[in-house]
Amino acid sequence: MTQLNKWQKELQALQKANYQKTDNQLFNVYRQSLIDIKKRLKVYTENAESLSFSTRLEVERLFSVADEINAILQLNSPKIEKTIKGYSAKQAEQGYYGLWYTLEQSQNIALSMPLINHDYIMNLVNAPVAGKRLSKRLYKYRDELAQNVTNNIITGLFEGKSYAEIARWINEETEASYKQALRIARTEAGRTQSVTTQKGYEEAKELGINIKKKWLATIDKHTRRTHQELDGKEVDVDEEFTIRGHSAKGPRMFGIASEDVNCRCTTIEVVDDISPELRKDNESKEMSEFKSYDEWYADRIRQNESKPKPNFTELDFFGQSDLQDDSDKWVAGLKPEQVNAMKDYTSDAFAKMNKILRNEKYNPREKPYLVNIIQNLDDAISKFKLKHDIITYRGVSANEYDAILNGNVFKEFKSTSINKKVAEDFLNFTSANKDGSVVKFLIPKGTQGAYIGTNSSMKKESEFLLNRNLKYTVEIVDNILEVTILG
Repeated sequence: MTQLNKWQKELQALQKANYQKTDNQLFNVYRQSLIDIKKRLKVYTENAESLSFSTRLEVERLFSVADEINAILQLNSPKIEKTIKGYSAKQAEQGYYGLWYTLEQSQNIALSMPLINHDYIMNLVNAPVAGKRLSKRLYKYRDELAQNVTNNIITGLFEGKSYAEIARWINEETEASYKQALRIARTEAGRTQSVTTQKGYEEAKELGINIKKKWLATIDKHTRRTHQELDGKEVDVDEEFTIRGHSAKGPRMFGIASEDVNCRCTTIEVVDDISPELRKDNESKEMSEFKSYDEWYADRIRQNESKPKPNFTELDFFGQSDLQDDSDKWVAGLKPEQVNAMKDYTSDAFAKMNKILRNEKYNPREKPYLVNIIQNLDDAISKFKLKHDIITYRGVSANEYDAILNGNVFKEFKSTSINKKVAEDFLNFTSANKDGSVVKFLIPKGTQGAYIGTNSSMKKESEFLLNRNLKYTVEIVDNILEVTILG
């Protein structure tokens, strides 16, 4: 059996920890789906007892079951994809830097290693496998689960099965789908890790390191026979491992499911010699103190990464999903009166509240009530933490456009949307806005504001609400008014 040095063992332990974390995340997503499905199942079975057999066969009723199950699984589908992609990206980075970690620590040197590009990693994560992107494969399994669960529920209701019996069927279907997602996660992350590790081997060789790679299999009853035969085999960095007519530069790179899916193998470096000129900081020949991978990464990688500049971007599907998760956690921690204030503002109280804040004419009898809502909304917004620089939009009338252009402080709350189409649709909502414009907002992380999203009374507006008294600057770029929030 191949003996690992302590740095290789450190990386192996990290890989196991990353996998376990991903396993837990996927388990919790499927667990929540199962809980939601069982809640609906309880309703179905309780109602079914009072229905005749012919009523149970009504098409509308069957479609209702299918639609509700689909809705539950679609809600959690983005979380599954996000978890798997995050795991793949993490393993890709560790596959690359892990090689340099073991080289530097085992040889007691500092190498002039290049930093791996984030875009390179994400392109690798998003690359199709066998012509299909990850999202398409996950949608396929999600649809299969939805169909199987729906069929189990409908069959159980027809046959007069109890809640417990049908729930057991659903448990089995959900567990099978969860295990399938976990297999995909392991395979995807292993693929990206192998590609970046190979990249590291090639770059190390270019530096003058006499390096080979050795196949390392996880030897147990689940290991493929072909991979057991490869265990311990050494080849040059540019060569491929060959077994029974198949060849690849590393694990999960054969391009065939029978060799790649759920493979747990890795490769490790075998160093024969390091060029003397690379040993520039090893004059004493004394071994340095052991560093964990995280400690090494903090010293060698993080300190070399330039501080990121503000990066205002339109949120993609995953960014919107993350922001909604933050919103849900935020709302869960609010007091009832703060939640009510948010609901009031996003329904019909916003106009009256903002009139008070702009010192415009308002009904004085309503002031105490509205001031109370304003204070509660203030308190609620102060608890939201915006983690990223984002772009939002607002459709405005010609008068509001001029007011923004000539001002520098928003005295009132300002509703914006992360969805540009929402702002565009607002302009078409009434004839009064026919001369209006869409204004672009650049909102830095940490800004006093809150994403309300589906927690709003208007759930489809994808609303990010800016707090009152925020300062801003304006600039016209490509005939579009851009507002940068200063705080």
